[in-house]
Amino acid sequence: MQPTPLRQHLTIGLLLGLWIIYGLTGRSVWFEGEAVALGQIQSLASNAPSAPYLLAHGLAELTQQLSSHWLSYADGSRLASGILTALALIGTALAAAHLLGPGSAIAAALALMGAFGLMLHAHAQVPELGLMAAYAGLLYGIGLARQSPIGGLWIGLAWLALLAARGPFDAAAGLLITLLPMLGWRWRGPAYRNALRLGVATALLGATLLWMWLDSAWLKVWWSLASVWPQHLSSPLSVTHRMLGFTWPLWPLALWGLWYERRRLARLDALHPILAALGLLTLLSLWPSNARDNSLLPVLVPLALLSAHTLSGLRRGAAQGFYWFGVLFFGFFASAFWIYFAAIEWGAPTRLAHHLAKLVPTYHPGGITPFNVALAATATLLWVITIPFFKRATVRPIVVWATGMMLIWTLTIALFRPWLEAGWGYGPMVTSITRHLPTGACLNAETDANLRILLRTELGPRLKTGNTCSYLLVQGTTQEAPAQAQLIWKGQRPRQKDRIYRLYRRTAVSS
Repeated sequence: MQPTPLRQHLTIGLLLGLWIIYGLTGRSVWFEGEAVALGQIQSLASNAPSAPYLLAHGLAELTQQLSSHWLSYADGSRLASGILTALALIGTALAAAHLLGPGSAIAAALALMGAFGLMLHAHAQVPELGLMAAYAGLLYGIGLARQSPIGGLWIGLAWLALLAARGPFDAAAGLLITLLPMLGWRWRGPAYRNALRLGVATALLGATLLWMWLDSAWLKVWWSLASVWPQHLSSPLSVTHRMLGFTWPLWPLALWGLWYERRRLARLDALHPILAALGLLTLLSLWPSNARDNSLLPVLVPLALLSAHTLSGLRRGAAQGFYWFGVLFFGFFASAFWIYFAAIEWGAPTRLAHHLAKLVPTYHPGGITPFNVALAATATLLWVITIPFFKRATVRPIVVWATGMMLIWTLTIALFRPWLEAGWGYGPMVTSITRHLPTGACLNAETDANLRILLRTELGPRLKTGNTCSYLLVQGTTQEAPAQAQLIWKGQRPRQKDRIYRLYRRTAVSS
């Protein structure tokens, strides 16, 4: 690929920045994995780590503290996800520039942005985003190391980031990704060897400083979490099945490129660290995580790089077919989104409106402002109008997928945020519970861990254990009230009707 002009770099950078920022804040927790992550961040803040994700959770704690005066706990900690996503995109672009050529940088970043699995995860509290950013930085360091020993500095920092991101297994995978290319003679040059020496020195120095800075007792607890072999690995068949949708449309491009280059893969030394990363990260995707698909995120980085390489040699007919398939795909979904919005807000078509009202009976039309409707309409028109003007360049097929994902996310947040909040968000239920508590009153909660975590973000020390408060929140289908207690609230999340919560006021409590 030819080098991309600076103006296009700035335009794409602005596009990626807007996609990352929009919808990152202004909502409550929608997914149970987010609630689990918030609990892990709270445990880290209380100097009692309960998960090995030091990098992502430490950054989330920092962003939450810095933004605590104007953002909620969930929104403030979610800013870390935006930062890590931006680092992953930048690292992937830089890795492509140094491994595949300067013209591949934008293609790789757009390919990563266009992956189905990244859209929701980039805008949620997902600790594996730290892993994705660290692996992208490692591949950038490897590409830079063959040109300058300074690449070793990035390699050493990436090893440390991988260690802090999840633990020694990922650090070992990073070490193997760095060393495996040296099986080929083209990677055994003096520049790369000197870079590796600098990387080892950087990693050892950084690890020593962290050991001196962190509390040894705290560090032992974290190490016991990070170094233990998982008790239950995911099924390879299940992971493969989920990966087909999660990594679309990257895996077809990557497979096509590998098939096309199958006879000269041994000579394409730039692909060797990418292939090593793909193999090892696919293996590590079997690791358990807070949510089902979180562990697949790091695999997107080598797939995006392979997709960028494929685009540089894709034949015109195949490129045009892939491009127009993307146009039709996102055109269909954008049309469907507008039809669903009309059914929710305006009641037409009536059968669809009745079905959606049954899904979320607590939502009342009118929650979408005219500004949001205008924003969604503008984004849709701009995407439709600019399609014919996309240049017939090698990057054109992936541009339509990246901009299409941005359009779908914009429509989701602009047109459906209140409806999704009412049906899937914890926020309305938590707000309803806290409104029934007098100022300063404490609460005992005998509920699932996720709700207790979110109540702690709202109530802080007012949420207590045991039987010490006048107000008690319980979970279950039983109608029988506790002794000397009066029911003052009952509710559930509309999409989880099997989890019913009841709030009681007690006239007598244990001392």
